[in-house]
Amino acid sequence: MTKLRVFGQPFHKNGQIINPYSDLTVKRSFPFYSNYRYAVNYVSDSPIKFSPYFRDKESIAHEGLNCFRRTVLFADASGLIPVNDLSPFDLDLYQRANNSHSLDHITSWANPEGTIFLLNEPYRTDDYYQELLHENNLVYIAIPRDLSPYCGFWDPCPSANPRTTSYLICDRKDINDLQKVYLNLHLASVGFHNQKSQIPARWNSLKEIKYV
Repeated sequence: MTKLRVFGQPFHKNGQIINPYSDLTVKRSFPFYSNYRYAVNYVSDSPIKFSPYFRDKESIAHEGLNCFRRTVLFADASGLIPVNDLSPFDLDLYQRANNSHSLDHITSWANPEGTIFLLNEPYRTDDYYQELLHENNLVYIAIPRDLSPYCGFWDPCPSANPRTTSYLICDRKDINDLQKVYLNLHLASVGFHNQKSQIPARWNSLKEIKYV
């Protein structure tokens, strides 16, 4: 484990330019997590230049830094590797999953043994989502809220829930690999991962964001 400083989008507040950042404990490098395409919206591993377009958009900074933080939590807890491009096998998986009529913010992930998973993070799902996946020889798990990478539109209210739900999908023949990921994520969500006893912060927590 090592420390990684991630910089958020600067914004203007009370007559000053505010530069937000987070110091995260991570297993991998910034480029590794950046292979999940939604993790790098409005963040960088180096300071970001202020843009007048983001003058009054403090929420953009909070959303971006929290999305990256949750991506780290998901990747490190699950042991999965974000994959940039869809391979021919991924495409077959995608085409079958697309029959559920519920794909949104879809990304490809793999375990170290090469099993491919699709991470689906929609705002809504078809009423027969589960049945449609099963009809296409697919199985899935729901990702715990505070380990879900995307989460959708930002809402700072402490009692708010994410606008999206994250589902990890794979071929039925890989169900044992999916069960291992499920166990890893469950242990992390209740605070018992890698011999630690600390539950993850809420999906929209601001505790790890600092300002200069």
